[in-house]
Amino acid sequence: MKREPIYRKALVAIIAALCFILPTAGAQTMDKGLHLLDMDQFHNAAAFFKDLTKQAPTNADAWYYLGLSYCEINNADSASIAFNAGVTADPKNPANFSGQAMVLHMKKNDVQAKATLVTASKMSQKKYPNGLVSVLKG
Repeated sequence: MKREPIYRKALVAIIAALCFILPTAGAQTMDKGLHLLDMDQFHNAAAFFKDLTKQAPTNADAWYYLGLSYCEINNADSASIAFNAGVTADPKNPANFSGQAMVLHMKKNDVQAKATLVTASKMSQKKYPNGLVSVLKG
């Protein structure tokens, strides 16, 4: 019977452990940023989510929360850039479209803001046809 080298077993164990640790670390990271938003620490939240988007540029939710942080400190131009990057990262995620609508409202373009919000709402209905109930059911 051929024995498997010990380093191979160790490598497999490390990879298996990382598969469980890494997703949890990402969730904890997002939670920290959301906590900053909840505590009305918008400048800190913006800095946090800016760093997070550098680490994970395809994370559309991170881009959304970065844009939201910028909206809270009345930085419409930076918010617009963040929401546009979020749309690029995930064009099917309605959150960044609603963020774009917030920016348009901040810039007093309410007609376009309403149209963009309607688009986001339709996207949300396709993804979650029963609204929050379907989200909670998973």
